[in-house]
Amino acid sequence: MHEMKSQQRKEWAKKVFSQMKSRLSLRDFDRVFFHTGERYREHLISMLENSGIWYEIPLEGLGIGKQKAWYKEHDCQWRRLQP
Repeated sequence: MHEMKSQQRKEWAKKVFSQMKSRLSLRDFDRVFFHTGERYREHLISMLENSGIWYEIPLEGLGIGKQKAWYKEHDCQWRRLQP
């Protein structure tokens, strides 16, 4: 992501948003939680807002080391979305 230009990241975000919509019915959820860096979410946020979907960035402002420590401390278990 850091090597990509803004327009490339925007195209990537369009693809990701399309994949999100194909896997989830927008009626079935009302919030997206970002556990990503800013460049991964920068263009997705406006797409979500335009679709009326709320988003949260729980660990915003924490460096990657503090984020990893938080996940380890909270023993997070993630479920993978099945296609």
